[in-house]
Amino acid sequence: MVASSKRITKIHAELEQYYGRAHRQMERADRIHNQDFTGLVDVPYEIRVFLSSTAANIVQSYRNQIRTDEPTVNFSPGGTSRAAERHGVLMQKWGYGMLAEERRRAAIDPNLQCGFDLLLRGAACKKIIVDVNHMMEPAPKKNSKKYKEWEMRAIRNWPYVSRAIDPLSIFPAPGDARPIPFVIEKQQRPAATLWEQYPEWNDPKKHTKAGANPARLVTWVEYWSKDEYIVEADGELVFEKENPYGCVPYIFEWSGLGRAHADSDPSHLAVGILTHIIGELEEEIRLKTAISVQTQMHVFPPILTTEDPRKVAAQFGVGPGKVIRHPPGQPPEYMKYPAPNENLYRFLDAIQANISRIAGASLSGGRDTGVRYGVLQAQMIGQALTTIAPILTTLDSIGTQTLNMMAMQARAMDLHMSITGSSEAVEETIKIAGADFDHENFEVSFEAVDPAENDRALLVGESLRRAGDISQRTFWEKYLKHVIADPDQEYVNLWEESILQYLLQSGALAQLVMSEGMQEQMAGQAQEGMANAEAGIQQRMDETISTEGRLAAQEMENISGQTGSLTVPREIMEQGMNSAARMPSRGFPANRRT
Repeated sequence: MVASSKRITKIHAELEQYYGRAHRQMERADRIHNQDFTGLVDVPYEIRVFLSSTAANIVQSYRNQIRTDEPTVNFSPGGTSRAAERHGVLMQKWGYGMLAEERRRAAIDPNLQCGFDLLLRGAACKKIIVDVNHMMEPAPKKNSKKYKEWEMRAIRNWPYVSRAIDPLSIFPAPGDARPIPFVIEKQQRPAATLWEQYPEWNDPKKHTKAGANPARLVTWVEYWSKDEYIVEADGELVFEKENPYGCVPYIFEWSGLGRAHADSDPSHLAVGILTHIIGELEEEIRLKTAISVQTQMHVFPPILTTEDPRKVAAQFGVGPGKVIRHPPGQPPEYMKYPAPNENLYRFLDAIQANISRIAGASLSGGRDTGVRYGVLQAQMIGQALTTIAPILTTLDSIGTQTLNMMAMQARAMDLHMSITGSSEAVEETIKIAGADFDHENFEVSFEAVDPAENDRALLVGESLRRAGDISQRTFWEKYLKHVIADPDQEYVNLWEESILQYLLQSGALAQLVMSEGMQEQMAGQAQEGMANAEAGIQQRMDETISTEGRLAAQEMENISGQTGSLTVPREIMEQGMNSAARMPSRGFPANRRT
């Protein structure tokens, strides 16, 4: 337990000393990346340092290989019962929803920012807290008016605040204990913001001339442990509270490119993609600056004069083809500088060769030396990506810890939320409450290759499957996982399509569809259509045939039957039957009694 704010100040000072070397290493790489070369190269007055973009290009080429927009979320149920499986599906759906909202509600995707920090700084940190202003009350009774209102608010609500924190601002407890025992975060905030949000804070500088400035930056220090949440500002206590989450709301991880050292200095863990080539990058800047200056001095040599330099500069600072007048006997005297030495270029080539071993041209869309075929290019890309394999593993761990921490906070704060659904009745909103998070067994992995790499992996897997070296399921899970999220469901979909195709080809589907009710309905529709057609014909006949013609046709129908009928008129039929009865029987003997 931290007894007072003075104790926090002391811990903060000790941690600043402990992480000092690691932070200086991060700042050095950061300056190279951001082209802040002040003091890096000693140059004379008015000589500009060459702003090399090599470091930024290296980091960007690897950053382009990290994708966090299509995560894969798995949740291990707490049992094998049907209820446990349903709960696992619910939690998996919740996990997808949380990662999507986290990405949508941030200016920069926190997971992508963590990947960038792992590349550049060798460490990454994420902070996740609950926004008490967006905590939903429990859902009212379903199918009520209040429930509809709650549902509409829950669809648009997200109770978390998740953001990536600069590792230079974070001082976690030394060691590799997980979860982290405590964390100190240091920030710079405007004084006016603290005056408004925390009026109880006793600003020690407010009544001074310099402290009255509302834009004055105040050192803000937060201390989080499992039990406490304490905040200081300029060394004065702002508040001291109990931690409502029961866990430290920070995720801090090293890149995985370093190693544990015997001296336990964290600088051996804070290894980024530029750490081991920082010397080459700095020397490249010096050489390019020297070559640039020497080239300019050779092409644009200085002028020696006894007159006013500004007047001479205005007179001789002209381009090719200009006519210059000078006093008799006093021509301008240009200093002579040699062209850049060839040895500078050879040295520069050697330095760039060392740099290219970290990030080849293949990651930037170029082609490495000696590579002529696409297969070799794909192999070079795959080989280059193995460099950041530990970073990708660490990023997956950060995603996993994100969902597990959100679940712990939801249970501790009894959060109520909606993860999917809409106001339409066809898609029911799924409600989540704090009691649903009985354990945290989430696992997250991010897709770490570009679409072209996915296509290449797909071709390799297809060739293995056709040769019979791997099964269909292995092909789906290993080479087609960016397309097929659930292999079991894909099997069900294929079976359904196969059954429907068989029924269509055999005609059984038509028989199933043509049930008795359907047949009666179709027969009724056919009869109705015939009746309508006959009525239309009759109407046209009434409009075109005269009354005398209609009476003559009716008389003929009485004699010969209706038009189109095969029935013999009754009078003719009776006459024929009477004649047949009077004729003697032929061909068959009459029946006799014995």
